[in-house]
Amino acid sequence: MRMVLQSSLMFQKRTLCNYFLLSFAHSLTNAMKLSEIKKSVTVALMTGVASAASKPKTPKQKYERVKKDVMMNKDITLQCKVIGEYYADKFLKDCMKDAEVCLKDGEKFDELMEEFNKIGARFSTEIEEENS
Repeated sequence: MRMVLQSSLMFQKRTLCNYFLLSFAHSLTNAMKLSEIKKSVTVALMTGVASAASKPKTPKQKYERVKKDVMMNKDITLQCKVIGEYYADKFLKDCMKDAEVCLKDGEKFDELMEEFNKIGARFSTEIEEENS
């Protein structure tokens, strides 16, 4: 009887472990839309503000809040890094596509070079929003 219970418990543990692993793997491969990510980060920030406004009553509550805040900050920072990499890749692909078009089309090449000559070869660490 004891052996049957142990086997049953081991099966349940393995099943639960497999569920969490599959769930985690799904979350890693399940792409989100940019608007969904923005909502998720916004809610995390709102939660952080609400959490900071509440006063913990015990040292354990204070520890738990700090731990939660640190994890949330790491998650938000990592998510922003992913977004930055997404935009960097998109930007580079757009530039490569434009370069390919300009190398094949002399008129497009001349247009680009005319605009480029106005701004020159520069590097910038700051980005201004363009009014469209």
